[in-house]
Amino acid sequence: MAEYLFNHMRAASSPWESQSAGLMAGSGQRASREAVAVMQELHIPISRHRSQPISREIIDGATCIVVMTHAHESLFASLFPDAMDRVHLLRSFDAAARKDDVEDPIGMGVSVYRKTRETLQAAMPGLLTYLDDLDTN
Repeated sequence: MAEYLFNHMRAASSPWESQSAGLMAGSGQRASREAVAVMQELHIPISRHRSQPISREIIDGATCIVVMTHAHESLFASLFPDAMDRVHLLRSFDAAARKDDVEDPIGMGVSVYRKTRETLQAAMPGLLTYLDDLDTN
């Protein structure tokens, strides 16, 4: 959901693009029915999304790497310590939030997915501002 929210919310002229990859994701898994439903509420189609595991190629091509949880951050640090200067917890971009994790809603109902979507949405303006500041420096 985060990838699609980011790409939907960024300015059309923005050079930034988001690509989702998971530390423990399989390859080719579809978005859950619940994720598709809550994103469709915003007219953002994600039914064609397929999961992919993180790779060295993705890491090397990334300007900014955003993780959802402190556990992801720790695991990432153990696997790719050379990239930690580009790793950020998503909620750190939400000025109104505590620096909590974004919990994975997998296996939960639509209401939990909707809450997760709203959490992701709240952090996107701060993330986009951060990236725009990188681009101008």
